[in-house]
Amino acid sequence: MNQEDYLKRLEQEKQAQAVKEAALFKFMTKDARERFRRVEMAHPGNAQRALMFILQKIQQGAIKQVDDNLLKKILANLKNKKEYNIINK
Repeated sequence: MNQEDYLKRLEQEKQAQAVKEAALFKFMTKDARERFRRVEMAHPGNAQRALMFILQKIQQGAIKQVDDNLLKKILANLKNKKEYNIINK
């Protein structure tokens, strides 16, 4: 990876972070944002999947506001859906 590709990747990550921040402040209540931040620190993968799910539902018009209880339900559903990798030998 050359320096130009690296800089493009950093810019894309910065833009993705900005979208995430906008979603957090626009669509989540204060309690939900705090819970999301804690989950993000402890389980970044779960937080990312939850955020993608929330953004998808917002775009579909299924969700208007995410409160703490709704975020708990989303995280619980994601936790119950375990992914298994099948390795063929």
